[in-house]
Amino acid sequence: MSRAQNWDEFRQALRKLTAPQQNYVYADTSGNIGFIAPARIPIRSAGDGWLPVPGWDGKHDWSAIVPFDDLPASFNPPNGVIVTANNKLQESDYPFLARDWIPPFRAERIKELLGRDRTFSADDMSEIQHDTVSLAARQLVPFLRDVKLSTPLSQDLSNRLQRWDARMAADRIEPLIFSTWLKELNRSLLQPRLGPLYQSYGSFHPDVIYLILTQHPDWCDDPTTSEAEVCDTRIAKAFDLAVSQLVARLGPPSDRWRWGDAHHAIFSHPLWSRVPVIAGVSNFEPAAEGSTDTISNAAIAFPNDVGRFPSYFGSTLRMVVDLADLDATRFMIVPGQSGNLMSPHYSDLLPSWERRQWLQFKKP
Repeated sequence: MSRAQNWDEFRQALRKLTAPQQNYVYADTSGNIGFIAPARIPIRSAGDGWLPVPGWDGKHDWSAIVPFDDLPASFNPPNGVIVTANNKLQESDYPFLARDWIPPFRAERIKELLGRDRTFSADDMSEIQHDTVSLAARQLVPFLRDVKLSTPLSQDLSNRLQRWDARMAADRIEPLIFSTWLKELNRSLLQPRLGPLYQSYGSFHPDVIYLILTQHPDWCDDPTTSEAEVCDTRIAKAFDLAVSQLVARLGPPSDRWRWGDAHHAIFSHPLWSRVPVIAGVSNFEPAAEGSTDTISNAAIAFPNDVGRFPSYFGSTLRMVVDLADLDATRFMIVPGQSGNLMSPHYSDLLPSWERRQWLQFKKP
């Protein structure tokens, strides 16, 4: 693949790739772009391999391998855009690749930005990679508009969300309010139904919440109570509880209600983070923008701590390449280029990452 001179040679190099299946993207100096997800994907006699099945009766045996030319792929699409953001790769169910796709929020936001009728520069692409607009927030915040909240403060903060531009910026109050409400709404709607299983499922699921509110409102009725409940009631109670929790933890709304104070990117050394004395100097937890569903990815966790949303997964490597000027390639890797705790390059890029800066090398 490293020696491929064109799209055909690139595809040919990937024909024998067995696993793991990955998204391979392609671009060349002639202006061509392409994408393919190569691997040996089985065709099963029955079932889709998602759950264990009897292996002794032959009914679920592999009958063939998906032909290479039938795998998800694209070359110079008419709209001039190829997007891969852990989203579902195909429209149909053939070939069957997976069941647990990441919700399409990030991919849809990329398409939204690249769908504008204009020419994009490397600077534009840099801005897109740092985009923090949450499509989940855009989708869910309107459900707060007409519900009856219990306190003037809750109503004031709800109105503030209605005016919000859905950017998960580190210096804003709205991302913290939204995320705390989503966490409580997530627990309120799912825990009564899932019981003990909620402990392993209860995380960032705005797509599931939206599905309940729009297509399965029966899930808004708590099966553990005799009182019949509707979605507006659950929405309001979750928001009131979120606000009261934040006030109890942080005091009245102020500069302390910043998303970056609650949302930290966790950079921990795979070895030294487990050594008590050294962990303090080998781990870093800078304030982070973004969320699970934003292009600038900083996936949030839902721990029991009120007002805390650590991010253990996100955008560690960023790169922008202009095929017309390869020497101007820019990139950023965080916290540094070395895994050696004693190296000066172990964490020297962290300040640049926080300031949205890039490394760029250009021949003199």
